[in-house]
Amino acid sequence: MSLFGWFVALRGLGLIATTSVVQDTVDAVTLESGPLAAARGFFGLLALVGLWLTYVGWFSRSRPRSGGARPSK
Repeated sequence: MSLFGWFVALRGLGLIATTSVVQDTVDAVTLESGPLAAARGFFGLLALVGLWLTYVGWFSRSRPRSGGARPSK
């Protein structure tokens, strides 16, 4: 198993073991407007970074020059 697989497995076990802590954190964030706005801003920022990376990866590639390969003599 890869390192990422071990990380996900340990994270899953941790979430199962600490369900009440996770639920208390979710309740605290969603019941107050300050942390909720911070969470929305954080995930909005992540969405913008994802859109930027998509643009850079797919649409802003430099075009190959014509005649780049030389024919052999």
